[in-house]
Amino acid sequence: MNGMDFSLHELVSGANEPALGISGGRILIANSHAQEKLGQIEGKRVSSVLPSLVLECPSGSYCASLDLNGRRVAAHFSRFGSATLCRLSFARPRTEMSRRSGLEHTMRTALTDLRLAVDRIGKISAAREDDGELASGVASLSHGYYRLARAVLNSSALEAIERGTAAFSPKELDLSEVIRELVWTAGFFAGPRGLSVVYDCPDERLYMCFDRTLIEQMLLNLLSNSLISLGPGGSVRVSLERRAQRAIISVDDNGCGMSPEQLASVSGGEGSLSSPPGIGLALVRAIAELHGGAFVIESRPGSGTSARVMLPVVEDGGAVFSGGGAPYRSGGMDMVLTQLSTWLRSSDYDSRFSGE
Repeated sequence: MNGMDFSLHELVSGANEPALGISGGRILIANSHAQEKLGQIEGKRVSSVLPSLVLECPSGSYCASLDLNGRRVAAHFSRFGSATLCRLSFARPRTEMSRRSGLEHTMRTALTDLRLAVDRIGKISAAREDDGELASGVASLSHGYYRLARAVLNSSALEAIERGTAAFSPKELDLSEVIRELVWTAGFFAGPRGLSVVYDCPDERLYMCFDRTLIEQMLLNLLSNSLISLGPGGSVRVSLERRAQRAIISVDDNGCGMSPEQLASVSGGEGSLSSPPGIGLALVRAIAELHGGAFVIESRPGSGTSARVMLPVVEDGGAVFSGGGAPYRSGGMDMVLTQLSTWLRSSDYDSRFSGE
């Protein structure tokens, strides 16, 4: 056993959570906590235990949300030369949410009524162009509506995906163009605040099958988290690249970053999926996995956050699952106003953006 293997052995054995030591494509060591959860896995090929997509991340330290033996797990990877330490945090089993489903129906009905009221008042405000106080009140009301809608729609979307009842309609589209449009729209709102949102991608097109509504919802959640973290002069860089049969969407920011505890909370660790701060990124993970992909994230306090969504490039269509109707109106601005609502200000809710 060389020095590196000995150090890895020490790190794995001394961990208080399930931990694995990986090298040469195999699991060299698994501590007792890991064996209790996953059985005897020492000596097995790591790809037979962990999804191969998350193992392809080039970062030296990152966190990924996985599904192992039917359990949601946050996996923390740390590379030491040719060896990798993987620490696992298992989520508590989800309980039946029948009461929540009833509450969701009530809130969706209330949201519909609220939206109708906002639209009516907005039309009155538009006819009274000189009434600044009324316009300001409508903007505040619209902002409140969209913030509530985001919470309800993201929570219900996450639950529908996990239950297998979500509407999923992949079609062959240009992923690059979809991302470019969303980044431009986010930049439209970020520019006046002195913030930068850029799309760094060659002009090449990348046609593949995906559900446009879900991918837009996923990307806007990532953008929302990045924008909220930015200080004055901050920036977000979105990129897309193809590696063999993988499309990799990257969202990198220079914001405040997250602590290891926060990172575990939003990545699928114990008790995290039901906590409101983690819903957005949990939904990102769920949408990536619904497309057969994976989501990984790395972050350090004061050093920004880097998120990666890795999707298989599927070009021949896919299954279409029936489910609830699309929660957004046709057109992209309504989704932008919803998913960026925790970062946007009331003054951003111009009635011209939310009209029919």
